[in-house]
Formats: sequence, structure tokens, C-alpha cells
Amino acid sequence: MEEDAVDVFPDCLYSKWGFKDGDLLREWSGRWHHDLRRPGVDQHLVLVRLVREYVLPKLDQRVEVVVEQGTVHNPIRAASVNGHAVDDDVIYGDKAPPIALTPEWFSFPFSLVDRVAEEILASIPQDPPPSRV
Repeated sequence: MEEDAVDVFPDCLYSKWGFKDGDLLREWSGRWHHDLRRPGVDQHLVLVRLVREYVLPKLDQRVEVVVEQGTVHNPIRAASVNGHAVDDDVIYGDKAPPIALTPEWFSFPFSLVDRVAEEILASIPQDPPPSRV
């Protein structure tokens, strides 16, 4: 039986609304057995780590990214590709991207997404249990 997977399209780095407006992993987050709603953790953190660790190193182009904390849109966007700045006209969809990113897509098994989410959760301190006086 083939494992469910998340498809990631690198060209989404060119758009404020890329990666389903930053909600690419929202449909998957309900399947995680842990709580991503804990303070300091959300599905954007998982998306950013997946892109940084598993997409950017495999691209044929050198892509520098900017990460926006607290946005309701795509949290990770291209700042430059092969040393050429990506301007706001591209990010806002008013101009075509200067270079197509290749490979065109990646498919990540759900087990990888889950492992990344667990690593993020493990790195965030949990609130101590209330003291009994």
C-alpha cells in the first residue's frame, strides 16, 4: 500500500499566495496525533522547515528565501534566484517569475511531514504542570 504524500511545487516560492496561501499542510494537520495548536507552533513552521531542508537543497537553482513570521499567507518566499532579486511584482503576481524552478514538484510522504512536526514540537518547551499548594 502506498503512503499518502504531500505535493510541493517550488514555484510557490514566487507567490504571496503560494503553497495554498500558506495552508498546504492544514488538511494534513488534522491527521497529526500531536497538538500543533500549542503556543508557538503552527503548520507554517512545518512548511518552512520542509521547504528549507527538503526542497531548497534539491533545486537546480540557488534560491535565497525570506520567511515571514505571523503572516496568514505563504510564510516562505523567494528573495533571490541565482543571485537575481525577486521583486514584489513577481510575489504579488503582476509579473512572471524570472526563472522556472526545477524540479517542478516534490512529493513528500506523510511520515516525513509527521516527523518534521514532531521535531518542532519536541524543540518547544512545554508549560510546567500547575503546582499544587
